[in-house]
Amino acid sequence: MSAKTTRRKKPAVHKRDHPFKIFRLPPEGFDARKASARELLLHGVPKRPNAETHPKLQLLWDQIAQRRPRFIEPAFLPAEKFHRSKLRDHRSLFDITPVKLHPYLDSWLKRFIDSGISLWLPETSTNWCGAYVNKPATETLRVVAGQWTVPSVSPPPSAWDGTKYTDGQYICAVWVGLDGTKGTNDVLQAGTLSQVTVSGGLVTGTTYSVWTEWFGLPWIVQSLGVSPGDQVSCTVCSPFENTHGTAMFTNLTTNESVNYGIDAPAGTTLS
Repeated sequence: MSAKTTRRKKPAVHKRDHPFKIFRLPPEGFDARKASARELLLHGVPKRPNAETHPKLQLLWDQIAQRRPRFIEPAFLPAEKFHRSKLRDHRSLFDITPVKLHPYLDSWLKRFIDSGISLWLPETSTNWCGAYVNKPATETLRVVAGQWTVPSVSPPPSAWDGTKYTDGQYICAVWVGLDGTKGTNDVLQAGTLSQVTVSGGLVTGTTYSVWTEWFGLPWIVQSLGVSPGDQVSCTVCSPFENTHGTAMFTNLTTNESVNYGIDAPAGTTLS
């Protein structure tokens, strides 16, 4: 009688075919709070932020670390490019301020913005919403983190013609990232993707996934699942150089996490 052979499931894309670095999975029971700097680096876990200089980031790091999530080896699947366009409509805050100012104030405002200090002024985009932070001119932003609830999606009101929905795919991407404003082509980002498909005037399906990219090359992180209502957390870092970054994505509801490194596309660098 022949023995039954069990084959391991292959990742969606072989490691040589994507721009990601797969870190060694932490051992069972791994506690990032007790790990050395070398162990954190080995497993691709962001180092603990300084509580004095970054108290909110340190608090978020501790909240995730104390949960001791189960780490999963990431598997990646190329995603359709869901960007309508680059940030062609993203100009400097000064350029789009919808107020006519006295020449003196106009000059002062421009100097103030050029200094790198953020202002609460309106900015518009055809497909973005949310907020971004301008870095001070003398500093470099190296890490960004966020936590949110995966939204449930349905076709937008504009897709309803009075009797049925317009066929197509409608997408909501929630993410955090470094760079990418003011017309640059260098955003490093990761988040969740909620998508609803309409065919024949009816909703035929919804999908929810984790995605990541260094702008222009989006990928689905296929090995980590998310569902509407899940609480998730994401940290994106570029700690050492402007052409390499890391990301750690945790589904707080299922207590599962993936982390990976990512290289910039040729000719791209964070500014």
